[in-house]
Amino acid sequence: MAKKRRTELDIDPELTLAPEPEPEAVAAVQTPEPLAVEDTSEHKVNKTKLTIIISVALAFVVISIAGGWGAYQYFTEKSPEPKPHVEKIIIPDGATLYQFNPFLINLGSSDKAFIVNISFAADMSKAEVGKEIDNNLVLIRENIFQILQGKPAKVFLDERNRRRMAAEITTALNKLIRSGSIKKMFITEMTIQ
Repeated sequence: MAKKRRTELDIDPELTLAPEPEPEAVAAVQTPEPLAVEDTSEHKVNKTKLTIIISVALAFVVISIAGGWGAYQYFTEKSPEPKPHVEKIIIPDGATLYQFNPFLINLGSSDKAFIVNISFAADMSKAEVGKEIDNNLVLIRENIFQILQGKPAKVFLDERNRRRMAAEITTALNKLIRSGSIKKMFITEMTIQ
């Protein structure tokens, strides 16, 4: 035969209820004062634990926010930009000049990068040299750019080194020009950022 399942509504006949004590006896056994003291002490302990937990959590949140703000400031802080160094050079009168468009050169590594904006003017021996420069402008600008890109940043800061660099560019351009020569290269404007 199948075993009958118990449900909540089934009453177990074996279960007998103990007789309820009289209300007077319960009142005599239980005193409200000790219960209140025990209950209060448990609440004090729980309140103390709760206060400690909240204090620790609040301190953690405050420290996390302060640390996050500090990290944000540290990593996004930009070093003050140096004032751009601008220099103009006076060119002598009576010179036959060819003015080159400015060159923009990025020098240095990622942490200390310099951007140099430099313009040149070439003092030509004849006016025909200007036409030849126009015909070979891409090649000439590429040669000048290669020379400038190979220089360290300190070359652009020292006047003596800049003169040597201009002489080096003059020599390189004279190798490319057939109809005449370039007497001298002038740095007409230079900005270092």
